[in-house]
Amino acid sequence: EEISDYCQFLGLNPKEDPDLLWIVEEGLKAPLPPGWIYFQHKTEDKYFFYNQSTGVSTEEHPEDERYLKLYEEEKQKK
Repeated sequence: EEISDYCQFLGLNPKEDPDLLWIVEEGLKAPLPPGWIYFQHKTEDKYFFYNQSTGVSTEEHPEDERYLKLYEEEKQKK
């Protein structure tokens, strides 16, 4: 389900672009950049990421935009 959700986020159709699934796998395993912390709500199935240096918080992994751009670049090469 996690792979399917990330494919959907990227706009990647695994049947059309099975050769680009490495981007999904890499994106799901991406470590947090320095200064970022992961929080999960204790009683709800909610989470967010918080940057200690800037005070920015987001529900998306801080590296998601990087992998979205990477997918778009690799898709254009085909």
